[in-house]
Amino acid sequence: MIRYLVKPFESNDNQILRRSVADVFREFASLSVGDYVVHARHGIAVYNGLINLEVSDIPHDFLVLLFKNDDKLYVPVEDIALITRYGDADSDVALDPLKGGSWASRKEGVRKRLLVIANNLMQTEAQRRLQQIEPFYIPETYERFCKGFEYVETDDQMFAISDVIEDLQSTVPMDRLICGDVGFGKTEVALRAAFIAASNNKQVVLLAPTTILVAQHFSTFIKRFAGFDVNICRLSRFESKQELKRNIEKIARGEIQIIIGTHAVLSSKIKFADLGLIIIDEEHHFGVKQKEKLRNTNRVHFLALSATPIPRTLQMAMTGIRNMSLLVTPPPGRLPVKTIICEFSEPEIKGAIENEINNRSLVTNPSESDLMEGDPARRSAVYLNVHEDLSTESTRQKTDYGGVGKRANGGQVFFVVPKVKYLDSVHQFVREICPGVRIETAHGKTPNLEDIILDFCDGKIDVLISTNIIDSGIDIQNVNTILIYRFDLFGLAQLHQLRGRVGRSSRQAYAYFLLPKDGYLSTHAESKIETLQSLDVLGSGFTVASQDLDIRGAGNLLGHEQSGYIKDIGIELYQTILREAILMVKAGKTSLPETFTPQINIGVAALIPDDYIENPDVRLSMYRRIGGLATSLEIEAMRTELATRFGKLPKELENLLILFEIQIYCRSSNIDKIDVGPSGFAFSFYDNKCRAPERFIEFLKAEEIQRAGWTSKIRADHRVILSKRWKNTDERTNDVHKFIMELSQNIQNQNY
Repeated sequence: MIRYLVKPFESNDNQILRRSVADVFREFASLSVGDYVVHARHGIAVYNGLINLEVSDIPHDFLVLLFKNDDKLYVPVEDIALITRYGDADSDVALDPLKGGSWASRKEGVRKRLLVIANNLMQTEAQRRLQQIEPFYIPETYERFCKGFEYVETDDQMFAISDVIEDLQSTVPMDRLICGDVGFGKTEVALRAAFIAASNNKQVVLLAPTTILVAQHFSTFIKRFAGFDVNICRLSRFESKQELKRNIEKIARGEIQIIIGTHAVLSSKIKFADLGLIIIDEEHHFGVKQKEKLRNTNRVHFLALSATPIPRTLQMAMTGIRNMSLLVTPPPGRLPVKTIICEFSEPEIKGAIENEINNRSLVTNPSESDLMEGDPARRSAVYLNVHEDLSTESTRQKTDYGGVGKRANGGQVFFVVPKVKYLDSVHQFVREICPGVRIETAHGKTPNLEDIILDFCDGKIDVLISTNIIDSGIDIQNVNTILIYRFDLFGLAQLHQLRGRVGRSSRQAYAYFLLPKDGYLSTHAESKIETLQSLDVLGSGFTVASQDLDIRGAGNLLGHEQSGYIKDIGIELYQTILREAILMVKAGKTSLPETFTPQINIGVAALIPDDYIENPDVRLSMYRRIGGLATSLEIEAMRTELATRFGKLPKELENLLILFEIQIYCRSSNIDKIDVGPSGFAFSFYDNKCRAPERFIEFLKAEEIQRAGWTSKIRADHRVILSKRWKNTDERTNDVHKFIMELSQNIQNQNY
């Protein structure tokens, strides 16, 4: 067989730069007034908003932090890298004093303990990397297989596919998590990985948590692999004992290349001839021991798929222990699911079902009189754009609809209940209020479950009433309404998964979260509403996972209890330090250097004007993202994104991007402070250490520097003075930027 290598994916749009996991996490993990934060030098505080102040007649934006005893600290936005989210916090979080206190020793203690954890983690990683395997090559039929995908791949999909191909072509077993929202294309990534493995004469196992999802994948794989010499089987309770026995024997002889099944695949009775790839879908449904058993299988590639990975998995990916690819770009034409809170009652449920299956329409932005006199189902609907008490009728009547739009779908409906005992009563209720509607019920142990699902897929059933067995694997584009009874009994990730069962096409979809009849909600349920309110957007599965990480902690890595560490310094700083510790261990170093944020005073206004981005929360989010950029390419990509989203960049924002780019060059050059004046600028090195002193001196004496009009002097205190005359502040800013950039490039060219 002729084989060839596939080049890594590069976007046709040069302005599209792949975003890091940390950048996506930083964007989704937004800050609001009143949130707990951590200042790297002073400790735990409360964020109290953005404020604009003039310093030396130049406007600056500051973050206001409140510490113990109501002490305030104004942090300039150029130092925003010093501020991290504390994470989900209880009311008993203790603020640190602005002066004194135990913050420095507490932080240092955590740093030392995390270095020990990093060493242990890397020992496990080293053992995995010692398992050398033969790299996979790509068959010449790969392009023909890819053409079987009916849609246009998003850039995120192509990046993820490129990641997986690069892993498969390595001599180290792959261990990668594909994190993407429901319907964002994770399965296509798995299909292409499976095709490559099978074409290399390796067996592939696709593990799914439910028989429904197994059936869905089996159907998809059979369709996509038609015309290719690949044998596929499934192992689930839908097969007879004779068929299961026959398939197990074929697997042992190597006659079946792709095996799709539930946890039964893990049985010791199943022997593989030459297993090369394990794919686990909806990895959050499996226990840690099950997944670790699979991940530790010798000389086998491991690929996990999830919309909402468990905190432990996400933590391992965030800190670089596991590789992770993100799918955060929705397919073209996809619309966010409209989420509605309403009571469990006849008008609400009857209206929701009939609006979906009988092509009824819902008035856009009705007036208050329409709400009072119109359909009671519409009258009581409450959209997730308010924080008011949901238990009173007056609140529901006065809530804005949020621009729902007309509905004329002629589709089908999911009706989900939290327990099997509710199925019969809900079935009877729906049949009474919607006579003539074709209804069926299902749960995990329903004898003819597969037949019911197939009938629903074929449109023979209008309303499927079931337990949460549908939260994985049901992908029916004609289903655009889901009702969830007693949503307060479901977990946050479950609700997100269930909501993702609808809206799989370009049609507008709706998720009705049904309140108890008395309208009462516990505090915990209300917090779910607030979270879902903020996540009523496409691609929010990663956010659900990150908020779960806040709430539940990172889990137990290699037996080390880390919840106390997170409580000491906050989730984001904990992740940063652990990530740095892992990088240090990988580099063979035994201690963590203290990081620093360069202080840059360029003498011009450098901020995001409030008339450019009016919403202060969005403005702060952009500040946080800009502060986390690590390369010049990322700065340029951010410049393009800002222009696309908000329009031409004002001068102040251009200055801000230049300032942060100077910070990037300063870090690589070990420069910790720059002060710019009317006739020159001065800078000093962090801890008075120049990384390449001989190279630095040569740079100052270079002809290019002399021709540019610079004169230099190094003072006894090691502070460097550069003098030059400028016509205006723009010329001054650009010259300083260019000088620091060239200095950084010069120093980095030196091997030290």
